[in-house]
Amino acid sequence: MAEEEAKGLDYIPEIVLKKRKNRDELAFIRKKQLELGNSGKKKKKVSDIKRPEDFVHEFRAKVHFFFSRFSEKLLLCLFPFVLLPQVLIFAS
Repeated sequence: MAEEEAKGLDYIPEIVLKKRKNRDELAFIRKKQLELGNSGKKKKKVSDIKRPEDFVHEFRAKVHFFFSRFSEKLLLCLFPFVLLPQVLIFAS
């Protein structure tokens, strides 16, 4: 009996232990995802797909924003006195 107790543990390479640990972690994550109903894949929704009308709407909004900013700058250059407070305009 003394000889049987003195026998050491079996040697398992470190690489095998690391692979086992990673595999167990991945199995645990997959199990959690299945319980939550999350398969990990993104489901496409109809709202994710852009329609041509959406592209046109966005383009028109960008153009409108650009030209409104451009016209403000143009007005500032041509007519700087228009933006003065009314007190100063009517003071004279």
